[in-house]
Amino acid sequence: MDCRIVLWDSDRSLREALFSRLLRKGFYPVSLGDPSKLDKAVRMLAPELVLFEATWERGETVSLGGGGAVPVQDGDLSLVLPLAAGSSGTASGARGLVLERLRKPFGTRELLGGISSALAVRERLNRHCRPGREWLEVKRLSDDSEIEAALRLRQEVYRETGFIQAGALPLEYDHYDRNSIHFGAFHVQGAQRELAGTIRIIRRGTEGTPTCSEAVERVVRRYEPSWCESAASEVCPELPALKTFGLGAGELEVFLPGFGGRESACGRRAGGEVCELSRLAIARPWRLSRFGIERMLFQMIVVDSMAGNPRRNWFVIAVHPSRQAKFERFGFRVLDQLGVRPYAGLNQPAILLSLDLQHYLTTPNPFSASLELELLLYRAAGYLSHAVAEENEQKGRVAAGQTV
Repeated sequence: MDCRIVLWDSDRSLREALFSRLLRKGFYPVSLGDPSKLDKAVRMLAPELVLFEATWERGETVSLGGGGAVPVQDGDLSLVLPLAAGSSGTASGARGLVLERLRKPFGTRELLGGISSALAVRERLNRHCRPGREWLEVKRLSDDSEIEAALRLRQEVYRETGFIQAGALPLEYDHYDRNSIHFGAFHVQGAQRELAGTIRIIRRGTEGTPTCSEAVERVVRRYEPSWCESAASEVCPELPALKTFGLGAGELEVFLPGFGGRESACGRRAGGEVCELSRLAIARPWRLSRFGIERMLFQMIVVDSMAGNPRRNWFVIAVHPSRQAKFERFGFRVLDQLGVRPYAGLNQPAILLSLDLQHYLTTPNPFSASLELELLLYRAAGYLSHAVAEENEQKGRVAAGQTV
């Protein structure tokens, strides 16, 4: 097995035993005598994994050098995936993602099981890099070109579907974009990369990761120089979905006791910020395709919300009544008491739906089975990837009645 593993433990006898066991199992172990050399070893040897004595938690991104990795005497062993330079927003110093934590004492089965699981994550991360692979990359949009592509796609889709009237500008945007997190699903094949779908989360507060308001402003300013100044002076006290129904976020508690609190209905701690899903747009070639772009965008929202600190939990959305069933499959529940209203600023009927995400994830749903793995992948790479061939194979097995 062509797998190099750098290892260190303060117990020399355990370190020697691990080296011997890994060598017999076909790995290429490298035993460190000095834990402060971990950074140098990672940079010089480029190991597939690091097995290091530290009480790091699974899913944590940690420093592997510069004195940042502080060993704990008689601590647990952490299985760490070294990250490529620049991953996780760092520009210097070796970094790693903790994939498994082996609690002492452990046996050979636990050791090999942890390594096998860690290598499976590594393989998933590297799979799309193979030549000729066709895959989908779902991520937060951050740079100007990605934001512009999303606003352009929205204009094309909404003009085509009659959601908006034809306009002079090639982009569709509003002042809520400045306080939103934008997501996109890209189809990638070889050197070709095309935005297939986009959605945004409108935020009322500032909990957790900031939005990409500066990128939005730079993009829009190129088409409408005066917009940024007028948008900055425009107060956005309420989410558009709630505005449609004449409600404030705090008033939802009348209909949904506890909504917007720091604890989900299932008892899990979460952020109290109420967010709105908005501006879903999928390009024509992908709407009825086999890829399920809409589902993948929602999976991205779930994973990104769970990766946040605090975790985003409370969502609302206003949709046409004909789309109620689709969003109920994603855990949303309609507020029947509010009935149907004309959507603010549009000649369209709308119903209001809400989501307690943490509670939804405790019930049978499409995302829980792979959520832990997807969280690890997202923290390591900054996006979720789906190999198109494997998606098709899986759907074929389901259609044939096979167990997946």
